[in-house]
Amino acid sequence: MIKDNRYKLSQEDVNSIRELRENGYSYSKISLLYPVCVETIRYWTDEECRKKQRQKNALRKHKPLDKKRMARDDKKRKELRQDTKYKTRVNFQGAKDETRAIRKTAIDYRTGKRVTIKEALKILETEELHLGNSKIE
Repeated sequence: MIKDNRYKLSQEDVNSIRELRENGYSYSKISLLYPVCVETIRYWTDEECRKKQRQKNALRKHKPLDKKRMARDDKKRKELRQDTKYKTRVNFQGAKDETRAIRKTAIDYRTGKRVTIKEALKILETEELHLGNSKIE
C-alpha cells in the first residue's frame, strides 16, 4: 500500500480541530497548534468551504488518489533528491529568493563547496543547472 504523503493532518487531528472550532477557537488560533495554514483549518471545519473546494477539484484532469500517478511522482521526487544538479539549483534559487535574511553563500552540491551568492546567481543565469521539462521538450 502506498502512503499518501500529501496530507499533513491525520483523521484524529481533523476531529480535534473540529472540536476546538466548536468550542469557539478561531481559525488562526487553531492553525498555531497544527502545521497547516488557516485555510486548511477552514477547509476541515467549514462544510460549505469543503464542498466548494471539492467541486473545484472535480474539474481536475487526474483522479485523486491515483496510485499509479502517486507512485510515479514519489519515484521522481526521490530521484531528484539524489541529483546534485537539482539540489544545487534548488539551493541557489532559495538563496536568491530569500527575503527574511541576506545569505552570503550557497552550497554547490556538485562540488561540495560553498560559493558566494554572486557566483551562484551567475551560474543560475547561464542555464548550466537547467533541468529541462519533459512536458514541454
